[in-house]
Amino acid sequence: MKKDEDFRIQELLDQKMKGIESENLESMDADDLNAYETLYDYLKEKPGQGLSLSFKSNVLRRIETEKKQANDTKFYWLLGFVLLAGTVVIASLFLIFKDAFISSFEVLDRYKGLIVIGIFAIILFNLVERESFKRNRQY
Repeated sequence: MKKDEDFRIQELLDQKMKGIESENLESMDADDLNAYETLYDYLKEKPGQGLSLSFKSNVLRRIETEKKQANDTKFYWLLGFVLLAGTVVIASLFLIFKDAFISSFEVLDRYKGLIVIGIFAIILFNLVERESFKRNRQY
């Protein structure tokens, strides 16, 4: 029954907006009629400034993030290409001048255990430092 009353109030207010005189409004609930009239008045008004500031800042932040990701992608492709070119150059130098590097290879062969331990220590130090940085950042 309430839906029928609401529908009738809406139709009467629509007719009132169009300039058509309608039947008596006194037979309806005054509170409901006032609520619907207030709602219709608010719906007639245009928004003051358009979109909210938070919406605008969110869209701008998302656009900046997408631009940054595109720039980062280009940077990583360039970095990969430079690393590949550097690897090719270094490998070519070793192949061309392998007679000159024989003494260096003998030193590497003699101290390979020390070199492996050094590389392992550097990697371990890096991992421990990252974990301690994460813990300090949380507090």
